[in-house]
Amino acid sequence: MSLKPAFNALMLLFLSVAILSCKEDNSGISEGNLSFTLSVTTGGTNGRTVESASPKAILLSVKDSDGLYIFNQQKFPIYKIGDEYLTENLQFNIGSYTIEDFIVLDSVDSAIYLTPKTGSEFEELVSSPLPIHFTINSNEVTEILIDVIPADLGDASQFGYATISFNVVHVAVIQPDSIAGKDAIIGSFIPDTNFGEREDIHLYAWTQGGELNIHRVVMDFQYSNLPSGSIIDSAFLSLHFNTTSKYLDALSLDGHSGENSFTIEKITQAWHEENVTWNNQPTTTAVGKITVPASESITMDYKINVSNIITDLYENPESGFGLMLKHEVEEPYKVTFLASSDHPNPALRPKLTIYYH
Repeated sequence: MSLKPAFNALMLLFLSVAILSCKEDNSGISEGNLSFTLSVTTGGTNGRTVESASPKAILLSVKDSDGLYIFNQQKFPIYKIGDEYLTENLQFNIGSYTIEDFIVLDSVDSAIYLTPKTGSEFEELVSSPLPIHFTINSNEVTEILIDVIPADLGDASQFGYATISFNVVHVAVIQPDSIAGKDAIIGSFIPDTNFGEREDIHLYAWTQGGELNIHRVVMDFQYSNLPSGSIIDSAFLSLHFNTTSKYLDALSLDGHSGENSFTIEKITQAWHEENVTWNNQPTTTAVGKITVPASESITMDYKINVSNIITDLYENPESGFGLMLKHEVEEPYKVTFLASSDHPNPALRPKLTIYYH
């Protein structure tokens, strides 16, 4: 006999997904907010009394459509407002995601409720065991209902978890200025000229005097903000449209142009911002490269999941020396206008956000 109906009354978690409108004014990234609202029902079921321990945090793991962790056993605080418990808004790009872990913790970080996983002994006690898929769409509000059951019904394996534990995830934001920043354009038209101090790091494939001119970008970040021995959970590279690029007027354009998808590869050879050129550009590897789709608007900003490649660079500093960006097809006519670490507006400089424990 299924116990599912009896346990559904224990606790219902309403996942309110509030979608913001697309940011087409300054950014082409479509984003939404995911927040959790917990409505707790205590009482007896089948003669069992549920302890009313107060929820203090949620332990959450979420993967994107490529199977990469957005959050990996990350702890989020819960705030009580009236009779409900709320989390902060979690920002997601428009797309599809999967909830892999969902555990409610008390004030001493003990698991008090959790959602069992498919294939576990307790999967039939809830209507939808993990993993649970959800999609954030533009201009739409979505609600997802998650059931959880008391954690003291059994041990971790009976819920489908290897262990019921968590990592306290920290964040490091690296957005260097013109002094600490290390980025440069390398151009084929003037192959021995260094462009390490420009406010532009635009990707480019255009003709000049009938000759193809290609621009690529090299960049690197310092990881001194991370304590020794840190483990990276995820990393995101933010690149911003350069609103003041002189090339906008030179090309009579209002923004990005052409089929401008680009790739990000790990650099495997040392280089220096003040003397790197097209002719001495460092070597790269295509292993683990990231492909970024063509821009969705002419003033699009980018937020790119670079978790795997940044983890590799951090863990193997002797074999990695930053990132090279280049158009996926380096043929006319296309350009991607990006701001460098030398840009006068600090908000537009490249930013690397790392979540670690």
